[in-house]
Amino acid sequence: MPIYLAGTTRKGPGTTGPISTVGASLLVFATSGWNGGAALTVADSLNNLNWLSFTTRLGTIGASMLTVFYHLNPIVGPTHQFSVGGNPAAGGCIAAFGEIAPAPLDQTTGLDNVASPAHPGALTPSLPNSLIVTARGGGSNLASSVDGGFTKALELPGEGGVNYDVALGFLIQTTPTIAYPGWTVNWVDYGVMQAIFKAALGQPTMRRWGGVPGLGGQGIGNQGAGRGWG
Repeated sequence: MPIYLAGTTRKGPGTTGPISTVGASLLVFATSGWNGGAALTVADSLNNLNWLSFTTRLGTIGASMLTVFYHLNPIVGPTHQFSVGGNPAAGGCIAAFGEIAPAPLDQTTGLDNVASPAHPGALTPSLPNSLIVTARGGGSNLASSVDGGFTKALELPGEGGVNYDVALGFLIQTTPTIAYPGWTVNWVDYGVMQAIFKAALGQPTMRRWGGVPGLGGQGIGNQGAGRGWG
């Protein structure tokens, strides 16, 4: 089973509380903001510079944008902190995964302006034990759910004048089959995506970072508690 720790992140230049990313070989950072503003940016306390990103997905009516960043073989540590900014209404959720292949990206897909239930498209991993991540942006403060066997790992609710909402889900498939996540939330439209990463040996492990903004504090994972910030 994946292991994780939980916490929160919100509008930049806010900085998350520290988590351990020791052993991680992949960071996935789902960020959301106002699609009329500047591009979203991410940074971390260990100065990982080579962040890559997937195609930004838009929700036109809700004026949202979703950009998912990822970092392969990052510098990691026991007190790792992250921040999201650039956009005036930025928010984000980050997860750290271990046991990822050296060249892991298998496939990706996504859609703009999708109404609930929102599907980014169907993909089938090329190898067993693959990690599949999915994310959605938005412009609401409402909770969402994800189906297709995915676990909603993290969600940051929207807060007026502070940040847009964003959610991140994942699935580890032992046997390759069609992955077709669907996000359900009572909102007009939003951008959605999914990506498949190959495992090195066995199943990927995971540490996660996300939760409720501005409470300072608590998300409980199956291996303990992570700290947020306020």
